[in-house]
Amino acid sequence: MQLIHIKLKQARQKLKMTQKEVAEWMHWPSHNNVSNYEAGKQKGVPPEYIDFLLSHNFDLNSLFDNSVQEIQFKNEMPSTPAMEEMQRLCAEKDEEIRLLKAQIEILQETIMKVNEAVQTKRRSA
Repeated sequence: MQLIHIKLKQARQKLKMTQKEVAEWMHWPSHNNVSNYEAGKQKGVPPEYIDFLLSHNFDLNSLFDNSVQEIQFKNEMPSTPAMEEMQRLCAEKDEEIRLLKAQIEILQETIMKVNEAVQTKRRSA
């Protein structure tokens, strides 16, 4: 399935731009041109659109690769179910680490109090 027209719209939305703003950037006379590409009424991607995407740091591979569901910035990793699962697991592990650090801190405080009590008892004995 061709997703190019959907990805063109995604790119504009990621930039929080209107169709009019994109058309002005490309020196097109009307936002209708952008609308037609985003709706899939116009096929292909004209050079002005390629320049627009490149100048805004989009990865053209993600535009033309139908296995990628969303256009990506060059420095952005595509989201896949495996990546989302890995992020979820990392978040869980981060929480476990935070809890363990809190427990270690409590144990260190307890050890210091016990050591102080032992030294106080030795001095009084």
